[in-house]
Amino acid sequence: MNTWIVTFFTISDAIAAERTAKKLGLQARLIPVPRQLSTGCGICLKVQTDTPQTLLDELSQEEVDVDACLDWEDIQ
Repeated sequence: MNTWIVTFFTISDAIAAERTAKKLGLQARLIPVPRQLSTGCGICLKVQTDTPQTLLDELSQEEVDVDACLDWEDIQ
């Protein structure tokens, strides 16, 4: 299973995304944005999944604005 970082423009979107990920049964938690990245709200979602697009589609349906979705290994 791969680990992904999902970044957001607002903290409220990050919180909503964590709720959605957990509703989908994914291991997810909010963490500070890694130093290598620069994003709006400073909080991101670290989530384990092999199919990040499923989460992104659900977030879109719930009108959660996502900044980016990046593979954790690519930013280490």
